[in-house]
Amino acid sequence: MAQAKKIATFKLHDAIKERTQVDVVYREKGITKYSYIVLDPGVEYELPEDELFQKSIRGCVFKKLYSKAMEDSLKANNIPYKVELCKQCGGRVKKLAYNPLEVIE
Repeated sequence: MAQAKKIATFKLHDAIKERTQVDVVYREKGITKYSYIVLDPGVEYELPEDELFQKSIRGCVFKKLYSKAMEDSLKANNIPYKVELCKQCGGRVKKLAYNPLEVIE
């Protein structure tokens, strides 16, 4: 008996509680297109076989102004993040960079 191929899915991390817009890239009839998708929290979406779309989902990065509460929330939910310092202003502004999407394979 052949096993059915498991379909990969993606969703917003559980720490994110509001609808979120994410920019994506995909290929349609050989043409690369740029668009966005709006994701609802708690909903799993099917991950298409399109390599460009998968790269845009896995490489998505949100940058938000730094706050201790936000950093604690990311830590508590095991979401990888980086603290980035603004290069233009000499590091006075800090931002949290993280991927809001979780890929489930």
